[in-house]
Amino acid sequence: MRSKRCRERPLWRSVNRDQVRNAKCGMRSEAIEAASSDGTRLLVEFIRYGDRYGHVISLVNAAGEIEPLLESVEGRSDDAWPDSPPLQSLSIEKLPDGRSAALLVGMAGRSHWSASVEPTAGQPGLTVDVACRHSTKPEWLGNRYRRLSAAARDLVVLADAADVTTEADFIFIRPLTIASGAATTRWKFTLTMPPAADRLAPAAAMEPPR
Repeated sequence: MRSKRCRERPLWRSVNRDQVRNAKCGMRSEAIEAASSDGTRLLVEFIRYGDRYGHVISLVNAAGEIEPLLESVEGRSDDAWPDSPPLQSLSIEKLPDGRSAALLVGMAGRSHWSASVEPTAGQPGLTVDVACRHSTKPEWLGNRYRRLSAAARDLVVLADAADVTTEADFIFIRPLTIASGAATTRWKFTLTMPPAADRLAPAAAMEPPR
């Protein structure tokens, strides 16, 4: 398992209740969201942090109250195989049905990453599709998240060609197969929030993961 390198300041601390972004941090951001018919939304905010974009995933209820759930754990600028894809360029695109999707690219060492984040139609879900083009076998590939609240334990992770594991308050999502040598490795997963009636009770949500 990867060593637990933590950044000096968690990204979620830039989130406030009024406009999601705290302009005083001095970091640029963009956001997209997936909404359900009952007004619940899953919001992902892309925050410029140093040389790359990290992201925070939050639950927004029908009253507009925001609860941060997960933040991506980012690597350092000199990491060839960072904890999460090193995404340095971001574009928000409109889909034909009016939803917004995020397209991101970046590089570290001699490898290149690309990713898309697309909201699930009609429900609070986000599909993340990642690829890495590498010239040697990677020491690590995947996404690493830190849970920010008990409500994060309600999130369901549906993996496609990926393996999902948890350790304490961290979630690791890794491709099932990592190619050796020069190749492209791809993995995909969807984060979704079930209806309120199907979520854990507060006391159960606070129990440590097994």
